[in-house]
Amino acid sequence: MSTHIWTVNITLARQAATPVVLEGIAEDNSPRNTPDPDLLDELESHEAFEAAASLQLILKEHAGVVIAAEWMCDGKQLVTASWDHTAKLWDAERGECVCTLSGHDEELTNCCTHPTQRLIATSSRDTTFRLCDMRAPTIHSVNVFQGHSNCVTTAVFTSKDNMVSASDDRTIKVASRLSQLDCHSWYPLNTIRCLVLLFVCHLSVCMST
Repeated sequence: MSTHIWTVNITLARQAATPVVLEGIAEDNSPRNTPDPDLLDELESHEAFEAAASLQLILKEHAGVVIAAEWMCDGKQLVTASWDHTAKLWDAERGECVCTLSGHDEELTNCCTHPTQRLIATSSRDTTFRLCDMRAPTIHSVNVFQGHSNCVTTAVFTSKDNMVSASDDRTIKVASRLSQLDCHSWYPLNTIRCLVLLFVCHLSVCMST
């Protein structure tokens, strides 16, 4: 029921090359032991790293299991999703909850943030996923996506500002946003179902031709 924030220090350290011996027979039929030059070059260029982690903050406000956590695009805030039917936006420096995103009727399964904008997607067992627009300082709009018939396991952003949702109903739905500024202008593009069957059918057609 808590989220831990860690600081990880990574130190790169060049490893000393370990000679690799290639055993074989020389031209005069005597045994030879010579390093493999290609393997030596690979070992000499290899860099190992050491990581040390230290606990910075423990965030405790959820009333249920915290199932997912994701950083916002600015790296100063993060979002958590919980089985208590809510998602929370946190100030990562102060460890304070900025706001609680409620509205789902059942446990959340995942949360996802946009890589460049303050947009949050939450998915739930209530067969929906929600898009929360956090770009305005005070007014936060929410768009609810329906269409799945079972638990939505995840909803993620794509590089072209589409969204993809996956569900226990064995379908994947793709949604597209028409405008960068209007979060209510998403519309469904496609539903992908029975992926294995479609692949088998396509393969059968290719083999028959």
